[in-house]
Order: sequence, then C-alpha cells, then structure tokens
Amino acid sequence: MKVIARAISALVLLTGCANSVPPDAVLGDFGTRPADPERVVREYLANQLRDPEAAFVHILAPPIPGVPLGFGDGSFGWAFCALVFEPHWSVGWRTYYFHVHEGRVTKSHGTRVGSNGQAKGTCRLLLGSA
Repeated sequence: MKVIARAISALVLLTGCANSVPPDAVLGDFGTRPADPERVVREYLANQLRDPEAAFVHILAPPIPGVPLGFGDGSFGWAFCALVFEPHWSVGWRTYYFHVHEGRVTKSHGTRVGSNGQAKGTCRLLLGSA
C-alpha cells in the first residue's frame, strides 16, 4: 500500500512541476531569426562608419540562437559574426560580434583583425574554432 501511495504522490508532484514551468522559461524567447543579417549590420553601424554605403560586410556564418557570449545577462536572441571593411578609411578589417533580438542589435563589440580583442575570442567560440 505504501508503494502505491508513494507512486501516486510522485506522479502528482511531477505533473504539478510539468504544468508550472512555461516553455519559454526553458527554451527562451529568441525572437525571429534575422532574414538579412547584412542589413542589420549596416543599419547598426550606419552612424559609426565614415562611409557606410561603401563598406564591405561579410557575414561569417548564419545567425544561430543563443545568449550573448561574453556578456552574461542571460538574454536570448540570435548571434552571428561579421567582417567589416571601410575602403576609404585606414582602420582596415574589423571582426564584429552581434546579438540580435527581433531585428534589433542588443549587444555587439568589434575588434581590429589581427588583434586579440573580445570580438575575436567571442567569434572563435561562436564559430567553433580554436
């Protein structure tokens, strides 16, 4: 009889827990995947680049769902890295990490290619290279 009572109690507890956890709490709200990450980059950097229309933008890999690497605030969204080059400016190529939610950049950082900055390390983690 005790075995049956324990089984029923466990079933009630598990059922109660399963119903009390909303799916978004486990999976998170990543928002809509950016259909055109290059456009997102250009819009975000429009006020930071000297000549945004002439800039070359190369997306290194399609956006993937995730939390912003290197920030630790636990927000959800889509992450991707891009290389950006301004031909009329001597800054050269820069590596950028972007975290996007519903088409808006929520986190980003950039590093000059060839230097060891946060964006380079974050993109290495994101792209799975050493």
